[in-house]
Amino acid sequence: PKIAKNAPEILNFANELTAFGEAGSVNQALMDLSSSICTAKNPKCEICPLAEFCEARKQKIAATLPIKAVKKAKVELEARAILIFHAKNRSKEKNLDNLEILISRRPEGAWLSGMWDLPWSILDQDAPPVIQGVEILGTTNIKRTITHHKVNFAVNYSMLAKKPEAKLIKKSLRATGDEFRWLSLDQMD
Repeated sequence: PKIAKNAPEILNFANELTAFGEAGSVNQALMDLSSSICTAKNPKCEICPLAEFCEARKQKIAATLPIKAVKKAKVELEARAILIFHAKNRSKEKNLDNLEILISRRPEGAWLSGMWDLPWSILDQDAPPVIQGVEILGTTNIKRTITHHKVNFAVNYSMLAKKPEAKLIKKSLRATGDEFRWLSLDQMD
């Protein structure tokens, strides 16, 4: 995360504010001040109890603050994911409590590294994920926004009759991932 150049000054000021009382009460008072007097669109400097200490008022720039950062342009990406189900007990295949799905950890150095998700890849950067010999039962499209990226996922889903070992998944699955696990639906939050 980006740290403001004046972060140490802000931290020192915040520490000084605690001398005025309980941190929660001071915080509430500052929020009340900013929502009713020191507003972004129409600051009421003439009735502000802190006006004599205000640098923005002294410099006559209060009405121009805060200066908003320029938003990054949205980046549209096309991605392919694979949702692989496995029934722990074949006789209860239709029971949702009996199903497991394959998840993977995004590799070090990759975008969103370390996160657990369905195996997926960005189409123009990586080969799409697929397990050889697995029949695709269908595809659904999902849109997901991650920071300034709009990702359009085509999610292929399939059901495996037999759960392969983790080391075999890594060999046969064409998807970025450092680690693969089976997760039962009741383990998901």
